[in-house]
Amino acid sequence: MGSTLRPGTLIFKVIFITSLILIVSISFIVWMDMRLHEASIKRLTYEKTKIISEFIERNVIRTMEKGRHFDVSTILNNFATYKGILKIHIFNTEGLIKTSSNEREIGQDVGNVKFFLENQYFIREELVGSNHGKKEKARIYYFNNPILNKPECYQCHNQKEEIIGILTVANSLKEMDEEIFKAKKEAFILAIITIGSLSLLLVGMSAGLITMQCIPKDSNFR
Repeated sequence: MGSTLRPGTLIFKVIFITSLILIVSISFIVWMDMRLHEASIKRLTYEKTKIISEFIERNVIRTMEKGRHFDVSTILNNFATYKGILKIHIFNTEGLIKTSSNEREIGQDVGNVKFFLENQYFIREELVGSNHGKKEKARIYYFNNPILNKPECYQCHNQKEEIIGILTVANSLKEMDEEIFKAKKEAFILAIITIGSLSLLLVGMSAGLITMQCIPKDSNFR
């Protein structure tokens, strides 16, 4: 049996090629499933941020229509309690933050307003506070929604203004990244176990066939 399974023999080549096909096929299936799962997690995270931004804009406009400008910060704080939401703020076309869920940011300059208008969403790394009280790097997803000047806004804003502000929702991607890493790890372990089990099964079946072929048949002598 040992000589039958040595490199170069037909049975060895069959086992090797079959095992290789299994490894490639299973790896591709696991990789595709992992990519689809990762895309699904990302899509849900991004859609959640977009939906929250749209809800905030509607509530802010309704509140300002009623002349209750001081309630805008309350709206931002309420939505900032959603899991993963790091901060929410509204800044004017000059880049000055007028309202924010983080009071320390009110009055700060966001910098290049054109960048926020040209990029509805972007991701960048920032230092954020962790559960342990220490600062750590995290990827932050920013969704920027220009607040258009509508007829209901004319009582406080010039009708010639096209955009009266930009609403930004910052969503931490830490939880999403951890979930994707966990999914990749589980998929990798599953692939290794599956490939190993099938390879052992294939070797065992081949060995059984070889053993059966090696059993001498009875010969009839005249």
